[in-house]
Amino acid sequence: MNGIQHAVCRKSLLDVFKISKNRLITVIKQMKEGKLVPEDNQGKHNNRRNRLLENVRAQIRDHINSYETYESLYCRPWAPGSTRHLNPDLSVSTVLLCTNQKNNGGEECQEWVYRGIFISEFPKLKFGTFGITRI
Repeated sequence: MNGIQHAVCRKSLLDVFKISKNRLITVIKQMKEGKLVPEDNQGKHNNRRNRLLENVRAQIRDHINSYETYESLYCRPWAPGSTRHLNPDLSVSTVLLCTNQKNNGGEECQEWVYRGIFISEFPKLKFGTFGITRI
């Protein structure tokens, strides 16, 4: 305390703070390395098997943006970010099929990946309904 070192029983310290022996060893090791506040390294590894490369994401975004969109007759055109619609004949499955056919010899994109990008990065883009006008 206040720069003064005190001897402390390890077992008592573990019981008072309800931490494991390994956690205490890790904290002591990090403090010896000069880190005052130990880092939380949970999930900080680089072996992500399902991680999608940015160039693949860009290809999927470009492919989705290549489709013609429509504005709904029932929306307020002056509202910022109003919902846009794709052709009613399309679905995620059919758009994905076109992507995989266009890709030819490359690796096929899985539907869950394509659907995830479509939902997360294009929240204002829906598949068409009745009452749309072409823009």
